[in-house]
Amino acid sequence: MPLDYYFDYADDLLIVTTSGFDDSVDEAVAYCEDILSHCLKGNCTKVLMDERQVSEVLDRVEQYQMVQRLASMVPYQLSIAVLSAIEHI
Repeated sequence: MPLDYYFDYADDLLIVTTSGFDDSVDEAVAYCEDILSHCLKGNCTKVLMDERQVSEVLDRVEQYQMVQRLASMVPYQLSIAVLSAIEHI
């Protein structure tokens, strides 16, 4: 898998540091599902995703498709913040 990531926990905060790239919507969804799984295991209510070292590969349509698939999976009580490289904004 081209994405490389690891998890740190600080109380109810899950910190995900990621590098590499996701080359398909399915891979991006699997990555997010793994994060959600770790949230449940660690009883986390907040997630900080540091994606400053991730190369953007998915186009805007694919990003939209990914979010649509994930929207029903994310618990409403979960707060998520994403750090992204300035060139991806």
